[in-house]
Amino acid sequence: MSKEELELRWFDCPEELFGAGKRVARKRFIKVRERARLFGVRSSEEVVAFLAEYVVEWNLDDFETGEPLDQPVGNPEVFSELDVFEQVPWLIRVLFRQSPDFPKGR
Repeated sequence: MSKEELELRWFDCPEELFGAGKRVARKRFIKVRERARLFGVRSSEEVVAFLAEYVVEWNLDDFETGEPLDQPVGNPEVFSELDVFEQVPWLIRVLFRQSPDFPKGR
């Protein structure tokens, strides 16, 4: 397994929100102070800046056109193409607030 594979945490997206076979990867290791930063955000610009820093790869499509979305890392503008009431809250809740169940030794 490569260093890059070890440093990413992949999540399967719910089909009813994103479509079949959609996945999102975030940086696996996030320091406590960075997670605390997410809880202290005050604006949508701060939220998308945080997401663009830690969500590094996906295979998501625009829900209106079906066209593939640009990769998210360093690209906060692409998050404006997501649904604000269902997709973005799912990303925040699952990628940053749920503790993943890692197998022992990982």
